[in-house]
Amino acid sequence: MLMQTIIRNAISAGLSQKLVAVVLASILLITSIIIFPTTKSVGVSQTKEVEVQAELLISQMIATFIKQNQVNDVETLSGGHVIVGYEICELTLCPITHGESFSALDVQKIRAQSVFSDDKTRFEVMRPFTTRYGSLGWVNLRIDTALMQDNVFSRVRETVGLIAIISLFVVIATILAISQIVIAPIKKLKKQMMRAKVDPNNPTQYLLKVNKKDEIADLMGEFNNLLCDIDNYQSELNKAKLSSDVRWKFAIEGSGDGIWDWDTLSDEVFFSPQTLNMMGYKKSHLKTMKAWQRLIHFEDRQKSIDALDAHLRLDTSDFSIENRVLNKQGKWIWILSRGVVITRAESGESLRVVGTHTDISAQKENEELIWSQSNIDPLTNLPNRRMYNKQLDKLITNADENLGPVALFFIDLDGFKHINDTYGHKAGDALLVEASKRLTTVVGDKYFASRIGGDEFTVILSGVNDKPTLDRVAHEILVCLSKPFKILSNVFYISASIGITRYPEDATDAETLTMNADQAMYLSKDKGRNRYSYFSKQMRTSALNRMQTISEMRDALSEQQYEVFYQPIIDFKTGLIVKAEALLRWNHPEKGLVSPAGIIEIAEDTGMIIEIGDWVFHQTVEQLAIWRTKIQPNLAIGINTSPAQYRDGGIDADKWVEFIRAKGLDHSAIVIEITESLVLESSPSITSRLDTFRNSGMKIALDDFGTGYSSLSYLKDIQSDYLKIDYSFVKDIAEGKRSMSLCNKIIDIAHIYNMKVIAEGVESSSQSSLLKQANADFGQGYLYSKPVNAKSFEQLLIEQKTVVEG
Repeated sequence: MLMQTIIRNAISAGLSQKLVAVVLASILLITSIIIFPTTKSVGVSQTKEVEVQAELLISQMIATFIKQNQVNDVETLSGGHVIVGYEICELTLCPITHGESFSALDVQKIRAQSVFSDDKTRFEVMRPFTTRYGSLGWVNLRIDTALMQDNVFSRVRETVGLIAIISLFVVIATILAISQIVIAPIKKLKKQMMRAKVDPNNPTQYLLKVNKKDEIADLMGEFNNLLCDIDNYQSELNKAKLSSDVRWKFAIEGSGDGIWDWDTLSDEVFFSPQTLNMMGYKKSHLKTMKAWQRLIHFEDRQKSIDALDAHLRLDTSDFSIENRVLNKQGKWIWILSRGVVITRAESGESLRVVGTHTDISAQKENEELIWSQSNIDPLTNLPNRRMYNKQLDKLITNADENLGPVALFFIDLDGFKHINDTYGHKAGDALLVEASKRLTTVVGDKYFASRIGGDEFTVILSGVNDKPTLDRVAHEILVCLSKPFKILSNVFYISASIGITRYPEDATDAETLTMNADQAMYLSKDKGRNRYSYFSKQMRTSALNRMQTISEMRDALSEQQYEVFYQPIIDFKTGLIVKAEALLRWNHPEKGLVSPAGIIEIAEDTGMIIEIGDWVFHQTVEQLAIWRTKIQPNLAIGINTSPAQYRDGGIDADKWVEFIRAKGLDHSAIVIEITESLVLESSPSITSRLDTFRNSGMKIALDDFGTGYSSLSYLKDIQSDYLKIDYSFVKDIAEGKRSMSLCNKIIDIAHIYNMKVIAEGVESSSQSSLLKQANADFGQGYLYSKPVNAKSFEQLLIEQKTVVEG
């Protein structure tokens, strides 16, 4: 309460008091700014001094202990600081202890440290050392901090005293200067203003003498100019002979606005030629206010009548409203109607109202255009992200006012990117327009649909929370979007993945709701697409874990946590290891060895795949150069690449080619493995990089064949050297003729296009035998070896070389 009173008095005080208060506040602020760093600096300095002395003391104690198995009198070496306890310990016991006891320590966490106790009364220093027997030992030293605190408080008191003396002189000098330079002239100006206010008919007699050149003098000069202007204005008014009505009409007509003059008793209205021309009517068409009001749009009419009646009752100072009015050509134009009562009866009844009409149609069109550009998606005419956010915030507020719950659908079109990339943006835009029409048909006017970007749409359902209704709407959306799209003489098939979240069960703000629905949508995609999923709190946990993984992955490369493993590939004819596939592994500091299955997708989404891919390539090339020189001259290694590495800002193909050359390798020793999805994109950036690899002599392998979209029809366009049959085709060949027949066909077709076949996932000798009989060229799988680190793979090569040469 005291502080509130001081602030209130300062605000209501005069200018001089306010300025003094500002000076005092500034001094207090400067004092605070100086004191706090000084206190901290003195404390840190004192702590460092004690820590240095403690280090020297501990060094002497360790030396004495190692030499004599005892210590000197510690108190005499303390340098003025009070030693309240110490101990010298080895792994199993503390042979020397003195004073205060220490808590038991975890031997695994012994490290050099200097810390204050929880109550700040003790400063503890711990240092590890190696005993005379080579084992781990440590010294704990505990120091009383009272002396340190006394030194700090003493320095602070000295600093505060010096600042107080300086501040006193500054306040006195500032008050005197302000009084003479500012306060006195302002008081003089205020006095003359009050005189002119009391006697306004002769303002020039209150002119001030201005002898100085500063801001206050400028203010006095402006005051003199104002007095002269008032004097001139009064002279002009006295000379004017025109009536106020004539002057008003002349000014308005000069602006181009129409004038209306209404007799409220007879209801007759005079409309100026400007109003009649604006509306296209003749004078005989508009004689009464009722005739004018009949032309107002039915949605605006009652509001306009109520506003005019309110002004007639003196509820408002004037009449002003925007209406849509029908002109003679049958077009609705926007009119700003303004007016004011100029004549009243003695009883207070309004008798005459005069006003203007302004055509604001162009302004309204511009406002509508600006609003549309800000809130409507120009392609689909659906509300955009900005309007979606506003609507969701509004509905949440309504829900809080017991107007019902809110459900949110987040919809992403499955397969749209493939159509957009393959057939061009024109086809993609046409598909988005048709999809938005279908979505609008399903939700109608009952729910709020919007396009928030790309192929992402949302639907907000207000007042709906029961699962059957949400299931029905989601199902209808999936059905309508899964029907064929006839676009530019082509028929396209897509589907949708939907995420559903609810307010207030899942979140209490619009941003979190959107994130929840987005996470649920990705769950639908992971489950196979063309479906919907509800948000759960487990998804939020998964999202947090994903963010944690991203953070750890960013540090993994710089901290050398990644490692390249190699899985052998054998030649079916010789049974020897002739190739290998390089595979990324993550030596996580807590989780141990992590497979890339869960991290490659994250690396692709975040762009880290570019840096990680470069690292794997360089590691593999350097290792291969060693193995080809020392052990196996014809060894080749395949390196997996992601489609994300071929887009803009991805692989620098020329640098890869040059690096292989610099290591003295034949470029054919490196096999670049690509997926079918990369072939589908077929953009210039992809084609140019693959051409660079091919032209250098590097080999290309089509990985995971048959699991994507390309199927057999794309083989003729791939120009691949190797085709890798996916594990899903190999695993059942020993049990089913169908799977074996399919593998036979794939092998035969690959050989037609001069591709060597590598069968992945070979786990049994029967699978190996069948693939060999089917003329597959190479095999890869656990039957031969799991992926192993470089050292283990090198041992496999050495053993094989010994057997072959032996």
